[in-house]
Amino acid sequence: MFPPFKSFAIEDLVEEVEERAKRTGIYKFALLADSLGDYGRDVGLTFIDLLRRLREVDSRIQFVLFNLNPYHILEYFDEFDELMEEGYFFHINMPMQSASNKVLELMKRPYTVEGLERIFALFDKYGFDNFDTHIIVGFPGEEEEDFLMTKEFILKHKPNHVLLSGCMLNSNIPADSLPDKVDREVIIDRIQQGEMAFKDIGLFCNSDGGALMKDRFASRMK
Repeated sequence: MFPPFKSFAIEDLVEEVEERAKRTGIYKFALLADSLGDYGRDVGLTFIDLLRRLREVDSRIQFVLFNLNPYHILEYFDEFDELMEEGYFFHINMPMQSASNKVLELMKRPYTVEGLERIFALFDKYGFDNFDTHIIVGFPGEEEEDFLMTKEFILKHKPNHVLLSGCMLNSNIPADSLPDKVDREVIIDRIQQGEMAFKDIGLFCNSDGGALMKDRFASRMK
């Protein structure tokens, strides 16, 4: 999930799509990578080049995009706008992680809440509501106000599915050295708050706050 990335040859991907579409008559394809939007940087291509080339196989093809960083939608915003207008996408999994600029900066995410609003405005422009997201709860430095900003953002934009995960720290990741770590009891409480609020308006939500997850979560936070 970290550079340097290695992209599969675009010719091989086109060949696989052609073969599967012909054999199955199915025209929805899921694209999954550790950093999907970075496709092609090592071979002089872009993620947009990949999508356009695969769609040339058959105009009925639509894509399910997994783990698409919001940054990459913003990076290729005009091109992404065109692809949405042309009906390229069936479902988008976009892990936004937080809707607090302070927390996003602490996470070193290369986008802001204003950027996220721009993305959701684009979704609204085309009536696209088939998307889901992932939220990290309790990142070091996250205060109650930051969590509430994220919760209200989700309630406003209503993704199909929300995954709430408590921040897991260990000595091998830079975040472990940050101050103001959040107590695990507070993290669990925030997850439960979010889960209740999201389910109350009919959102499908998985979380680390459920009864089956508490023991595993607590043991990893010790």
